[in-house]
Amino acid sequence: MYRKWVEISQAILAKNSQYCKSILSPNCMLMAVVKANAYGHGSVECSKILLENGTDWLGTSSLGESLILRENGITAPILCLGIIPPENISQALDNNITITICDFAYAASINEILKNQIIAHIKLDTGMNRLGFYAKKDASKIKQTVEEIIAISGMQNIEIEGIFTHFWGDEYSDCKEQFDNFQNVLTLLQENGINPKIKHCCNSNAAFHFPGFHLDMCRVGEKLYGYHDPHVTPAMEFKSIIVEIKDVEAGEGIGYTHAYIADKPIKIAVLPVGYADGYFRLFSNKASVCVNGEKAHIVGNVCMDMLMIDVTNIEAKIGDIVTIYGRECVTIEDLETQFGIYPREITCDIGRRVPRVYI
Repeated sequence: MYRKWVEISQAILAKNSQYCKSILSPNCMLMAVVKANAYGHGSVECSKILLENGTDWLGTSSLGESLILRENGITAPILCLGIIPPENISQALDNNITITICDFAYAASINEILKNQIIAHIKLDTGMNRLGFYAKKDASKIKQTVEEIIAISGMQNIEIEGIFTHFWGDEYSDCKEQFDNFQNVLTLLQENGINPKIKHCCNSNAAFHFPGFHLDMCRVGEKLYGYHDPHVTPAMEFKSIIVEIKDVEAGEGIGYTHAYIADKPIKIAVLPVGYADGYFRLFSNKASVCVNGEKAHIVGNVCMDMLMIDVTNIEAKIGDIVTIYGRECVTIEDLETQFGIYPREITCDIGRRVPRVYI
């Protein structure tokens, strides 16, 4: 038996994927974003489940993440959303990984390196001010963008299959401004005979709320894993077991720096979970976990490998299963509300030494 683990429900993942696909416009493809080990849920296992339940494409952030999927028998289309170094670009070609091109110099360099044609999606910067060709309001800069993409389309070893952008905000007005910027460049490209067959701009929020922006594909991440929408369910629950129970006298301190001083005699339980497992030190003395259906407060600082909880008024014994966070009692949404952190921040940080168990 594990001392700590995360349980991922295959049935919930499947239903989430089916629902995400169902809300998309007709003929709009669903890309499951499985970067960061599928937001901590396990990229290989999750990809297989999602692909069986409506997902068409997979999105990664690096060549390494993409190769892990290929090495585990996944043959579905993969778009690497990050930049693959030119010295590694042949691996992307050999493994049928679609690449992202964000600037002309990069395109020119990989075109020189490659011996065969690689499939690419062009990224436009419509307002995120991160990666991508300029696609905002300056007409002269937009003209340069169009000219550079035209030049790339003529390169022997690059096939432009798609073009995309990324929304920075959640409000309709913010997304609409970026969408209009995107459409402006698409129109100029079409006037010059360039019309990539896959156009995409929607993240999870836009996919769920702004169907007019769906185009040919939507890139969905956190909602596949069950967050920020009443129609999806969290697929993950983080669990551990009690490894020690002890009495603490009034006036005694608990843990490093004695960050908690007992004001009365209390009973504490020790869990083998700490910040090395992705349970933030920020939660010290503030968050709760669930013991036999009841909330137990953390006392003292979260350690690298352990944390302590107050079980004075809870029936608890060594070996009892504790839900660190799950679908009831204490949820990731509770932690989001209390600490102002996104669910994906929490799940992405779950350490490698925490086994993922698929149920």
